[in-house]
Amino acid sequence: MKSKILWSLAILGITGFSVSADPVKGLTSKPDLVIGAFIDAQMHNDATLFDEIIDNNALISVCRGKGILKYTKKQVVSFYKKIGTVNLNCESDYQVLSQGDHAMVVRVDFKFYHFTQQNFIAIEKDKNGNWKVVNVNRFNI
Repeated sequence: MKSKILWSLAILGITGFSVSADPVKGLTSKPDLVIGAFIDAQMHNDATLFDEIIDNNALISVCRGKGILKYTKKQVVSFYKKIGTVNLNCESDYQVLSQGDHAMVVRVDFKFYHFTQQNFIAIEKDKNGNWKVVNVNRFNI
């Protein structure tokens, strides 16, 4: 009887933990988690993930032809929600270009068949200890 009760409590504990686990909670605690989340958000148009890791005042600049298009976080999140989940057919890679105690610059590449999209992202640690993307500059080469 005791083993049945303990087994039932164990199953309830596991189920309760699984239901309450938040997949985006804690993503901003380390810069490498932010980089991985940025890659995942871009690869799948994940609005929730993008919203979590991008600073509210961030600017996303995209080089297009002879000009530069600039987007706010709100505009990109809205676009991702409108489009829905997409799985990009590309490979991703990143390289930390410069790193300090409270800031870093990273190059994130998405390698498609005919071109590579390079994203230079600036990540900063805020006063609460959370790492957020504060700037993105995107180039298609």
